[in-house]
Amino acid sequence: MNYLIRVNLDIDPDKTKNNPRFKEVVEVIDGFVNQSDKVILLAHRGRPKGVQKKLSLEPFTDKIKNATGQNIKFFGGFEFKEIRREIEKGSERVYLLENLRFLNGEVKNSKGLAKKLASLGDEYINDDFGTSHRAHASISAITKYLPSQIGPHFKEEISFLKSFTEKPLRPLILVVGGAKSEDKLAVVESLLDNVDKVILGGGPANTLLKASGVDVGGSIYDPKLAKNMGWLINHPKVSLPIDWKENRGRILDVGPDTIKMHTKILEEANSVIWSGPIGFFEKEKFSAGTENIIDSLTKINPPISLVGGGDTVASLNLLSSKKLPEELHISTGGSAMLTYLAGKELPALTALDQNV
Repeated sequence: MNYLIRVNLDIDPDKTKNNPRFKEVVEVIDGFVNQSDKVILLAHRGRPKGVQKKLSLEPFTDKIKNATGQNIKFFGGFEFKEIRREIEKGSERVYLLENLRFLNGEVKNSKGLAKKLASLGDEYINDDFGTSHRAHASISAITKYLPSQIGPHFKEEISFLKSFTEKPLRPLILVVGGAKSEDKLAVVESLLDNVDKVILGGGPANTLLKASGVDVGGSIYDPKLAKNMGWLINHPKVSLPIDWKENRGRILDVGPDTIKMHTKILEEANSVIWSGPIGFFEKEKFSAGTENIIDSLTKINPPISLVGGGDTVASLNLLSSKKLPEELHISTGGSAMLTYLAGKELPALTALDQNV
């Protein structure tokens, strides 16, 4: 049996240690590889326009080999007939295709590409919760051409999120930051009735600050949303930064008064949903806002918190000097997590439900 498995390698190949996404990839390989079965990994990294060598998946080859003890063959091109022949005659148990987003058909949910991918395996498994909110060829269309099932980690994630939404402890605070504004602000709008307060940072906050007339300079923000989502500015549940730290005209973190405001809000929380760093946490002088959120999570009693997204998890690994509570659930998806919590469709789940 050749298992075609969609996994999440949208991470820095030099930072796989203690990374939840990479850990899940290793676990799913261990779970499906045996003497008679082979695993073909499908994944993406970043948002490339065409082929970008810096976003190749090749650096993961040795990382996966060292973590699983399995020899792994990497395919740097997309000659699917040749790839199939190599898999059929190869002695390796694990195969990794190049970044699927190098192909235009991936993000367009191309049936043609989906058929070619499906030709490489006997059964399709989606274990990539983090990209489940995307209707892409290796996530959605592919399920029409192979027997398909949900992967173990994806299934676990949905189970936890379902239980979290059924009986959330109040007050429930939503914290949203990061660079991506479009997906996140749309979900914030959908979640407003279900949460008690929303703390905004990063791109989403900059977008609304721009809408309110603040000169955000070269900061990350969404100009289209700045025109359409301005009504959120004065919403009683939405907390925007009241001061910030800049560098060369770019807002890179919240200021001390905003941190005090965030602390006061989070002191009242009994549960928190967090997706996206508050600032440019990789630089110490712009990490205070994100660090304050992490510190607040360790003080919630009972500490029922849900944290999701690659950058959010990276900030936890980099900035957390305290032992994080066991009740803290770390999700491998940020926007996917918020999309599910908002009751919106996850194309991956829809495709699996229709074709399992």
